[in-house]
Amino acid sequence: MTRVLNGTLSTDLAEQELTFCRCWQITKTDGNIDYLTDHDDDVVFNGNTYISDGGFTASAVEAGENLAVDNADLKVLLKTGNVTQADIINGVYDGAVVKVWMVNFNNTANYCALPGAYLSRLNSADTDSATFEMVSLASKLNQTIGRRLIPMCDADLGDSRCGVTLATYTVTGTITSVNSTSVFSDSSRAEADNYFNFGKFTWTSGNNNGLEFEVLDFGSGQFSMIGVCPNDVQVGDTYSVYRGCDQRKETCKDVFNNLDNYRGFPFSIDNLEMMSGPKA
Repeated sequence: MTRVLNGTLSTDLAEQELTFCRCWQITKTDGNIDYLTDHDDDVVFNGNTYISDGGFTASAVEAGENLAVDNADLKVLLKTGNVTQADIINGVYDGAVVKVWMVNFNNTANYCALPGAYLSRLNSADTDSATFEMVSLASKLNQTIGRRLIPMCDADLGDSRCGVTLATYTVTGTITSVNSTSVFSDSSRAEADNYFNFGKFTWTSGNNNGLEFEVLDFGSGQFSMIGVCPNDVQVGDTYSVYRGCDQRKETCKDVFNNLDNYRGFPFSIDNLEMMSGPKA
């Protein structure tokens, strides 16, 4: 793949002492942009300041003939503040578009654009750091476009395709006991077991105020979350939560009275059943 070298970058590359860094522009799904560099100091490039705080490293990006990106990982230290655990939990980095340049930090007019990518998934995360996997922008061409014919509904509860009014199924409450940052209880809850499974739980006060989680399991007033709250959960923290949907036709009909908007294909058959032929 031919890369255009801007300025006198080709001459710079021939020097015995190289003065290069990589500058990364990460456009998150909420529209905000992170500017990061692996240089020891901040770099002003193309009118933007790329921040260096010692908390950012990236593996080599290699582009083959098929435009695939190999061995591309982006690691950041959460304690530096550029990337926060709250942003990761809220998914603003899922699908974020990444642009990369190799820049002469002594003369930023000399630079070269490297293969772009997007963050496809979070490989690992803890309280100190997070590592994202990057894949080529061209890999989107391999994605299936259109709907899959599956028995389960593919709408999200309350979205425009579903049409359910979430406020009807939303309640508020206060935490009365805490097991961990992912398991806690509200003793005042009287709903049946599994009532809130797959529903969205939102903190409305406390150390995690504003963060949202999906409920993995609910029973006897106890919530178990998918994922871990980044900050301590305390008795007295308040929340809102709405009832979950398991995407089944029966739930849509019997629980939400919304069968007209059901987006699944409950009478479809899978490949195995199709190949088995007619039943006697």
